[in-house]
Amino acid sequence: MNNGGEGAPQKSTVAIRVALIAILAALAIGGNYALSAIPNVELSSVMVFLSGILFGPVIGGLVGFIAMIIYQFWNPWGAFIPPIGLAVIGCTFFIGIVGGILGKALKRLDYSDSRWFLLPAMFGILLTLFYDLVTTFMYSLTFGVPFSVAIITGLPFMMVHVGSNAILFGLLAQPITRAVHQLHLSQFKLRQYTIKTKKQIHPHETQEG
Repeated sequence: MNNGGEGAPQKSTVAIRVALIAILAALAIGGNYALSAIPNVELSSVMVFLSGILFGPVIGGLVGFIAMIIYQFWNPWGAFIPPIGLAVIGCTFFIGIVGGILGKALKRLDYSDSRWFLLPAMFGILLTLFYDLVTTFMYSLTFGVPFSVAIITGLPFMMVHVGSNAILFGLLAQPITRAVHQLHLSQFKLRQYTIKTKKQIHPHETQEG
């Protein structure tokens, strides 16, 4: 009988997913620090969005959640303010989930299809607007600033944020997804290789004994 072989591939896959989430979260955090000198231009949103496209809504959401929890406590722009920080974490988590949902539709398209640029760019605009409106609303509540005033004073920064994310989402989605798929990372080919190798080394484990 198979007395111990079934759990190994599952454990291997879990380990791969945990490592993958950690690496992508680190890239999202590093992207923020890399552009921290430029107000409202950041790479974390697009990295979280791409994590969802590549590996599904669960990993996308977790990458956004973990990355923003860490970044909020080491934010070069200031100390952690719970209402605003929680809004940032929640919105980034949502960006990863939306990326995962959109990824299912995008993967049905040929890589030469213009929708590989248009759809991510459109979602970059919508998700960034959602993010900015939610965080601005929490800012207005926290500091007692009228929401309309907060929107007007923050409008130039919002325009930069929305415009830069539209470009980043649109330009990076197709080439990064294509490169990762060519490396077979998004399908977790290592799991199939592990199962095949184990069967070759221990063929008796799959037989009734």
